[in-house]
Amino acid sequence: MKYLSKDKQFEKENAELFRQEINDLGSQNPTIIAFGMDAYTILTRNFKNECKIFKIPHYSNYGSKEKYREEVRSILQYE
Repeated sequence: MKYLSKDKQFEKENAELFRQEINDLGSQNPTIIAFGMDAYTILTRNFKNECKIFKIPHYSNYGSKEKYREEVRSILQYE
């Protein structure tokens, strides 16, 4: 995150590459799952009006796999 704050062009270029990858897949109304707050921050900064973005806890930050699974399920439930 420190590097991205110093080199905003790097983030912009990589966001554009990712945007192109999404377009190449032909995805309409894509959903992106961000693992952790840093990824969520970057994605919302660059894609908030283009994609549905879910933030789930990073998998390295959990106690048990059962609890993590339930938390992720509850976050990803569609309306």
